[in-house]
Amino acid sequence: MAIFLMLPNWAAGAGKPVTGADVALRVTEVLRDQGIVAKPMVAAERRYFPCDTELQVAPRVENRWDALEVTCTLPVPWSIILRTEGQVWDGLDTAGQGAVSANAVEAVILRQSARKGQLILLDMLERVRLDTEPAQGYFTDPDEIVGRRLTANVAAGVPIRERNLRPAWAVEEGQRVAIEQDLGGITVAASGIALENGAIGDIVSVRNASSNKVLQGFVSEKNKISVSANMN
Repeated sequence: MAIFLMLPNWAAGAGKPVTGADVALRVTEVLRDQGIVAKPMVAAERRYFPCDTELQVAPRVENRWDALEVTCTLPVPWSIILRTEGQVWDGLDTAGQGAVSANAVEAVILRQSARKGQLILLDMLERVRLDTEPAQGYFTDPDEIVGRRLTANVAAGVPIRERNLRPAWAVEEGQRVAIEQDLGGITVAASGIALENGAIGDIVSVRNASSNKVLQGFVSEKNKISVSANMN
């Protein structure tokens, strides 16, 4: 195992030294936040200079988490470079390719890296078999992801998680929507502007485009708000 150090030319102060175990814990946390289950290759008993801030972890090459740089900025900057092993995904469906782990699960990953705010299309996704279940919030059905936008950069091959996606709003604030209003047995259709975001089943405010009146209704389907007489 090779670990390259880029350390300042100074003597350690009175602060508590950082250990390899500390580094491994921080790296594992960051990897888990990225939806990656991997093991940092660092000896637990290894000792580094003290650090007064949270260790920063970043890939050496964008979207590749097999080589990482761990950095401390205070009291004096230092950094180390280490590698990881044990990615949890194994590529395409493993049917016919040998034994499958009893803990194997299927999850949806990106075929290519995507950036924050990017719209997810079906051809960007792939369902793969993983040897180990990834962090909570992963998807097994691509249809649950298509049409949503990312809240952060996501690397190719990483299982997409709910936290990586903007909410699946059925109506969005400022969007023109259809209003279906029940007036004591008579249903009146109108056009309006949603005043807040809402998923199906949510109660939201909507402004009637004709009367300019603000109503409360529930999101009944995509771009449609149903208003009952007893709600206003």
